[in-house]
Amino acid sequence: MTADEHAAAGWSAAAYLRFLGLVVLAVALLAVIGYAVSAPAAGARQAMLAALGATGLASAAAGIPLARRGGPPHAAVNRALLAMLVRLGLVAVLAVLFLLRLEVALRPFLVWLVVGYLALLAVDTVWAVRSFRSL
Repeated sequence: MTADEHAAAGWSAAAYLRFLGLVVLAVALLAVIGYAVSAPAAGARQAMLAALGATGLASAAAGIPLARRGGPPHAAVNRALLAMLVRLGLVAVLAVLFLLRLEVALRPFLVWLVVGYLALLAVDTVWAVRSFRSL
């Protein structure tokens, strides 16, 4: 490997930090919208915040495999599959833990879990496509 190839391989910390910024921005925007439409009674806002927290953490964790650069093209596909698995698995685990430990309202939690998952899926997809373009 040449010096340029070594520099291209490894982690792209600056790109990952930009991705984290987009995740935080998307979660904050969803929280503002959710705060405006959620009823303050019956724990809907707490359920919304818990669901958005779970999806935000899962999205941030799923970006880690995609932040690695270099390697053959099949390695990039494997990293994308790993990112999807990490995201889905972490959302499922966090959702169960939050439901058992926080005693949040079930329906608002599930609604915001789906809304957050789908909104952050768009952010994750853009991140994945951009990481593939840099191969």
